[in-house]
Amino acid sequence: QREFTSIGMAGEAMEGRVFVDVIERRAGVPGWAVPRLEELRRQWGGSHVGLIDAARSLAPDLEDAGFTVHRLSAQDRVDACGAFYDDAMDTKLSHVNDPNLDDALAAAVRRTATQEGGFVWARNRSMRDITPLYAATVARFVWRIVHAGDYDIADSAF
Repeated sequence: QREFTSIGMAGEAMEGRVFVDVIERRAGVPGWAVPRLEELRRQWGGSHVGLIDAARSLAPDLEDAGFTVHRLSAQDRVDACGAFYDDAMDTKLSHVNDPNLDDALAAAVRRTATQEGGFVWARNRSMRDITPLYAATVARFVWRIVHAGDYDIADSAF
């Protein structure tokens, strides 16, 4: 589906939580996303972009622009959705009151993707556009991959 495109971001929040936000959502094909990501990089920094499904077509242009592109596999997508859900339920995730993300969260339907209960957000079963939810989900997943080595064992010592 290419009816909407959303750009999400993730970063460190207080108390060890991950902060997610939807930077922008537009109707139509994602051609606008690469110049917008370049603009955001100039303004705020960051060079990692996660892509799923049809958005993978942006990978060559993003790589040409100097971004590190993470192409999420089907299993990565299952892992990303499950981890996002788990973090939300364990209050390890925070976001601002964003109408696009709030609407996507309210509209999202889960689709079982594995025999073990893994799931993905089901675009074709959800009542409205859920690209903002996927943008936040993918951003959180990529942020965790990129910052996995930031953990300091001393932080767990008492």
